[in-house]
Amino acid sequence: MSIANEGGLWPTGFAANEEGLELLTQGIEEAGYVPGKDIGIALDIAASEFYHQEKGVYRLSLEKKELTTPEFVDLLCRWVDQYAIISMEDC
Repeated sequence: MSIANEGGLWPTGFAANEEGLELLTQGIEEAGYVPGKDIGIALDIAASEFYHQEKGVYRLSLEKKELTTPEFVDLLCRWVDQYAIISMEDC
């Protein structure tokens, strides 16, 4: 577990960022709720923290990827389509 700068907790040790969404969705379902109906997911992306100004890319260090703005937007849209995301902050 790690602690965010605002005091939130999150598990660590993922091989990919999307694993966190998968784990969260699994937890919602195992608690007996329906993702997107009973519980929605809100993300604080904080994209400016991993945007590389000079190269104009978003660096996803966990996955060792660099995404252009359109690629990053496509990734976020795919997550919205695939998971019960109802809110995103600081994209």
